[in-house]
This record gives sequence, structure tokens and C-alpha cells, in this order.
Amino acid sequence: MRHVLIVSYYFPPIGGTPVRRVLRFLRHLPKLGWRCTVVCADRPYHPFHPDDPGSLRTLPAPEAVLRAPAGAWLEKAMTGGYKMLQALPRPRSTGDASTEKVGSGLRRILHETIAFPDPKWPWIRGAVKAALARAHEDPYDVVFATGYPWSGFVVAERVSRALGVPFVLDFRDAWTADPREIWHARRNQSLERKLIAKAGAVTAATNWIRDRLRESCPEVLAERVLTLTNGFDPGEFPEPAPELAESDRFVLTYTGTFNDTLPPSPYDRTPYYLIEAIAKLPPRLRAALRVRIVGNLGRAYRGHIRRLGLEQVIEVIGPVPHRRSLQYQLASDALLLVIYDCPWANGDLTGKIFEYIGAGKPILALAPEGEASKLVCTHGLGWVEPPRDVERIRARLVQLIEAWRCGSLKGRSRPISQFSAERLSEELAGVLQGSIR
Repeated sequence: MRHVLIVSYYFPPIGGTPVRRVLRFLRHLPKLGWRCTVVCADRPYHPFHPDDPGSLRTLPAPEAVLRAPAGAWLEKAMTGGYKMLQALPRPRSTGDASTEKVGSGLRRILHETIAFPDPKWPWIRGAVKAALARAHEDPYDVVFATGYPWSGFVVAERVSRALGVPFVLDFRDAWTADPREIWHARRNQSLERKLIAKAGAVTAATNWIRDRLRESCPEVLAERVLTLTNGFDPGEFPEPAPELAESDRFVLTYTGTFNDTLPPSPYDRTPYYLIEAIAKLPPRLRAALRVRIVGNLGRAYRGHIRRLGLEQVIEVIGPVPHRRSLQYQLASDALLLVIYDCPWANGDLTGKIFEYIGAGKPILALAPEGEASKLVCTHGLGWVEPPRDVERIRARLVQLIEAWRCGSLKGRSRPISQFSAERLSEELAGVLQGSIR
């Protein structure tokens, strides 16, 4: 069997979206002839994702999990400073755009100086040391690094150079093409191009990211930069939880974090326009609707829901373990997808949509024209409405509640196999093998 070192800053016990992609590969790569060793951060820091130690229970044990000190002091300080900036009073008419502009400018300066290439850089040295020490006992055939954070790419390149083995970069997110323009300055652009040029192959979670990478590095052969989407894994889904079902209401569920503030920002997934649409529903339809938010929701929005008198309609569950989150999906009549509406948001193809596909429930997507809305329409997954159009969202909710009442609201009979984790792991195994030749 071949041996791959997987570089991922995020790894259980921390939970959330950054972990799911790696765990799905870990579940299937051994069946495809790949032994896996993971190097990750010890106590990784993320302000929005809680711990989920149960994530490892359904996985075959990796060859080893190497944990390097996270050194998260820098990111914690930056996060605290940005929260203070967000708390400054802003004219409601301008929303959060002015704060975002100032915040992005400050972050861009930091990411070119003391936080280069990202605030997680303190873990690089320990991760490289741990990976090289393990290689003396059990050599690697290839190194696979997933980002964000981009410091993981630096770890992969240094390990690759020291051992003389190839490395593959996996872009879960856009780096210098980030919509917030955080990493747009010269030093990050130079590092991104340098690492891509050295990599044996590059994978991207969306076609949009793939195309931006090809444009930024025209000297790299296009066939070395490939799309490898997120997916769903039937092995993750537990048995349904009957106690979560509601027979007397149409249940619409969102699983994940809303880190948006009030007034709503164009740079975050925001529940604001959905809440406004619900407030405009006739009382008889509001009484037939249950909206569940399974994840973090800020204080400002909880207060906004109370002021509008919608506590009996919108239920804020809060963060739960991943398997419980999946049970909430299975107990729903439809699932809510929200994409932010800002420049380049058309490239956002969040992993949540693939998990929703695995649940087999219809999807209400509040999304601009782009990869997410195209996926929903192409595969008949549900309905798409503009993310800021309150009237369109209200009308769609009316239609869905009435269809549910009539028993004509149906989901897919089975998920789409091309997005299964097993199929995507086969593609990754081919990429890893191809990088060695």
C-alpha cells in the first residue's frame, strides 16, 4: 500500500466544516490502497466551530495522528480585535460594508506582515518536525495538504523538499481570490504561485477556484489543476431521531453557523432576509412553519427574532455534534442553504449542499447566480431565490407551506452518486498516484 501524509490544521476533537472533507477521505482511502498519517494542530483554534470528539468513531484508525502545538495566541488576539471593530456603531443604511472594508484592509496588512501567510503560522515548525520524525520510521510516498489555513501548504512544501517526495495542494477555499480581499496583496500572491508551481498536482473544491488558480499561474499545465468537489458520505448518516419530527408544521432546517452581524453584511451568510420574509407571512402560515437553526447564531439576531415576535416560529438549537446535526436534517421537510451576495460569491459551493444531497431532502437555496444555484437547478434539488429579495423569499415560503399541507412536497428518491465520498476519494487516489509518477 502507498503511504500519504495528510496535512490538516483542523482535526477532531474540533468539529465543523473544515474537518469533514479530510474525514471523508480518511474513511475511503485505505480501501483504495492508501495508508494515511495525519499531521494536525494540537487544540486547533476556530472561533465558530465547537468540539465534536465523536467524529472519529466511524473512521478506520489512521496510521498515526501527529499533533503539533497550535500557538493560537495570534489568531485569538486578531479575532478579539475584529469583534471590537464590528461592535462599533454603524449607520443602519450602510449596513456592514464600511466595517468590512476597514476590517479587510487591516487584515490584509496583518497577513502580509506578522500573520503571514495566516494567523496559524506558529504551528508550522512543530508540524514539519513531527512529520519528518515520523518519516524516518515509516516513509511517505506523497504529501497532501488541505487549506485554509495556507500555512498547511507551507508545511507540505517543507516536508516534501526535505524528503524528496511530491506534494499535492487541496484548496477547500480561495486564497488570493478570496471575496473579502484579505490575501490579495503581493506577498501572498507570490507564495501561492510559488507553491502551485512546485506542487505535483492541485485540487480545488469548485470550478470557480480551479479557474482562478489556472489564471493566476498560466505557466502551470491546466491538467495539473483539477476540481475535486466536496461530497456526502452515507456512512456518516445515523438512524433518524423520531423525537425531532413535527407532523403539524412544515420544518425548514439550516445546519451551520451564521456569524453575520446586524445590519447584515454582504460578506457573510445572513439569516436577515429570511427572517424579514417570515415576519411578512400571514399568521395562519407562520403557525404552520418551523424554522430550525442548528448552529451558532449571534445575540443580535436572537434579539431581532424576539423583537419581531417570531420565537415560536424560529427555533435556535445551537451547536450540536455532527451526527445530531444530520438527524436534524433527516427530520426536516426541506433544508435551507444560504449563500452570501457579494462579488465572487458565484464561486461559493459550500460543503453543506452536498451533505444536504446525502440527506435526500429538497433544498431551498437563497443564493445568487453561481455554482450553488446551478447545482440545485441542474439536478432538480429544490428551489432558488435571490438571497436579498424578501418578497421572493416570502412567496416561496407560502408555496412550500401550501405544498406541504397538500402532501405534494417531495424530496429526491436517492442521492446523486457522483458526489459520494467514495467516488471522490477514488478521484483523489488517482491524483495522488499521478503525482508520484
